[in-house]
Amino acid sequence: MDHELLVECADWIAEQMAEEGFMIDAGLIQLALEKERDSSISIPSITHADAAAQLVAELAADGVQGVPEAVDERLIRMVLEWEDEFLALAGRPR
Repeated sequence: MDHELLVECADWIAEQMAEEGFMIDAGLIQLALEKERDSSISIPSITHADAAAQLVAELAADGVQGVPEAVDERLIRMVLEWEDEFLALAGRPR
């Protein structure tokens, strides 16, 4: 995913999650998506849950924290699932 599409994806995911009552900054989503892209994480080779666990560990190692929502596996798994939806709508399935 190129940078422009990644930014659009992060903004869209933040909007979707806000509608579900989760307040998460699009910048944090973008950071998680960039980590996913730059790492060895390869969905669907691994599950969303496994990918979320790896991303949470990498983000924590970098000192990333979320406010008001904690950056935990549940939150990152939701981001990854919404990313799938965005990519499908954009005609770029994983």
